Amino acid sequence: AALFVAVALLWRDAQILPPMLSRLAHLSFFWMILLALAVELFWFAQGLPWGRAAWGSGLMMAAGGLLIFLIYQSVHRQIWPFRIWPTLYSVQAMVPVVLVLVGLLVLTNLQDGVVYRQTYLPLLNPLEEGAAFALLGLVVFYRASERYFPAQLSVCRPWPVVALMALSFWWLNGVLLRALSWYGEVAWRVDTLWDSRLIQTCFALFWMLAALVVMLRATRRRSHREWLCGAVLLGIVIVKLMLVDSAGGGGLARAVAFIGVAILVLIIGYFSPLPPKAGEEK
Repeated sequence: AALFVAVALLWRDAQILPPMLSRLAHLSFFWMILLALAVELFWFAQGLPWGRAAWGSGLMMAAGGLLIFLIYQSVHRQIWPFRIWPTLYSVQAMVPVVLVLVGLLVLTNLQDGVVYRQTYLPLLNPLEEGAAFALLGLVVFYRASERYFPAQLSVCRPWPVVALMALSFWWLNGVLLRALSWYGEVAWRVDTLWDSRLIQTCFALFWMLAALVVMLRATRRRSHREWLCGAVLLGIVIVKLMLVDSAGGGGLARAVAFIGVAILVLIIGYFSPLPPKAGEEK
């Protein structure tokens, strides 16, 4: 009953309240509903049986991402009450959701993603599907911020995009690690994962491919700064080969890693030269 009364008051007093009070009323009402739903979802996730942690994490991330998307669509379609304060609902009210999603994306990527008595399928499992919804929600939030706060966002560039790319790269690493752990029959423990030659080799090649993509894109866009970011990742891979892969002794995995990285370095050197700095090109 209280919920319906609050909605009725917002509807009745839409033209009466001063703008500041109206914004405060809309924001507080929205956050109260959001908090109640979040608590219910949290306790539901906590109450899942043993071996279902991936479902709980995936549901929370999917719910947050879908909420951002649905609110943005509601504002776009001029649905009440979101059309009253589109900036408030699209961006400012979503800030707590975005912060929670970022935290979940960082922390839940440390889970193995395995559901009890189910075969692990990369990308087709509750944990990674939930992460996909969360990343989609963050992209939508960025688009909304770009639309309603272009001046403020221009001051922060390029860091929001860098943060999104870093989160995506973090999750791609997690997807690869979970797949290698499951199909390579490597126990999900720090020591066994670190000592696995299969995992170390695959990560060296994956990071090298990521550096190749970044540097090729930077060359095409003539972005000196972006090219240097790819070069830093390339340097990390080479240091990893020297300190980590070589420390594990010889073997086929080490040979594959060194040969693969060497080939990719040659490709980078040929197809992706260092672009000139801004103002140097004539």
